[in-house]
Amino acid sequence: MKVCHFAATPGLGRGEAFVEIANAMAAKAPTSLLVPAHSLFLERVVPEVDTVTYKHQGSRRNLFMLCELYRFFRKRKPDLVHTHFGKATSIFSSLNRFLGIPHLATKHNPRKGRAFEKLSHVTTVSSDAARSIQNPQVSVAVIRNGMNPEGSEPPADYVPPRPFPILAVGRLDPIKGFDRLIEEVAKLSFEYHLTFAGDGEERDRLKELAQRLLPPDSYSFLGFRTDVPDLMNEAALVVSSSHSEGCPMSMIEAFFHGNALLSTPVGEAASLLPPEFLCPGSKLAEGITTIHDDYQAMRDRFRAFAAKTAPLFTATTVVDQYLAAYERVLAEEPFDPLD
Repeated sequence: MKVCHFAATPGLGRGEAFVEIANAMAAKAPTSLLVPAHSLFLERVVPEVDTVTYKHQGSRRNLFMLCELYRFFRKRKPDLVHTHFGKATSIFSSLNRFLGIPHLATKHNPRKGRAFEKLSHVTTVSSDAARSIQNPQVSVAVIRNGMNPEGSEPPADYVPPRPFPILAVGRLDPIKGFDRLIEEVAKLSFEYHLTFAGDGEERDRLKELAQRLLPPDSYSFLGFRTDVPDLMNEAALVVSSSHSEGCPMSMIEAFFHGNALLSTPVGEAASLLPPEFLCPGSKLAEGITTIHDDYQAMRDRFRAFAAKTAPLFTATTVVDQYLAAYERVLAEEPFDPLD
């Protein structure tokens, strides 16, 4: 089975779940990856993946881009095209009227996406995203994100230094809720250092907010980083403050590399994490304080949970689930009903 993964995003350079999936899939099936030229994640794609870039970009109605992509699919003739996110799904759906190639699309978040409502088969990375598909004619399966863990597990004898190191990972975007994280951290009554690993449109606004609310030298904005596993090893606590998520890669990374994790109850975090590691965004200061005040016991609980849970999120495990889903698509069979 020749599989082509198609994503119409240049990405951020890390955290692109489809790269992890394509890399692991190449060991089990002929795999190609079609992405925009100058994508930021290209160096992370293993040589076994046949990576092809397209040069015409912009609107999903760009005729030059549509012609370029149409020629690619006509020439390569993949057995199945797996699109990621709404833009690639919409583009390929338009082209596939003339190609007739079996198509599986993956929806990565619970926000509206009309392109997914018109397909026969859709996978989502979270139960919330699955519920966002309104058309009962669409066969939906939940396959969570996975990764190939790079780096070490946190040290068994970890003791948090002072000030207490808190880490937030992700693009600096309003949906990540980093502004309310800063506001909540400002309420803490103990010494801390809040580190942001990521970049994005909110950087200047968040830095100004931190300068206004937090003590000098109590925060850092590191920008884009490729050493997140090491940062998680060193941090006492990873905090996810998002307003909305699918199956966040930062959560999965914390399973493999983090000492402890606190998350808002969104996406798969809400259904996966034990209650003591979930906290509403408006009460993050309370949640952080609870973990800080009983740190060793809370860390031990999280690491025990993570040790049991992390194997479910290896890229190899997830690829096996996708290969089984592809067989359903090729056979024109529906997925098993969701619970």
